[in-house]
Amino acid sequence: MDAGDQLLLAALRLESLRPEILGLGHHWFMRTKDAAETFALARRSAARLRERLKNDSRDGETVIAEIVNEFYRNELTLYSRENITNCCRLLLRRSLEEGKGC
Repeated sequence: MDAGDQLLLAALRLESLRPEILGLGHHWFMRTKDAAETFALARRSAARLRERLKNDSRDGETVIAEIVNEFYRNELTLYSRENITNCCRLLLRRSLEEGKGC
């Protein structure tokens, strides 16, 4: 099981608790229905991004630059662009490793 799978399983475990209130870093809190919808949206978004990265045939640095530009806004700007770029490198690497059966 790779790190992406472990993260997804942790999110699924949290979702299974059916929290009545969900508070996320750098965000307001959400109540029952919004919390459930947030977990579902996160799961769908993560799966779509993983598939997108696995199927992108461009060189890694081009893909990384694109996803950094896509995601480096709002609360993520609390972190340095370099930090988020490295997170995107790791995200790409993990997504590609999964495709190789690692």
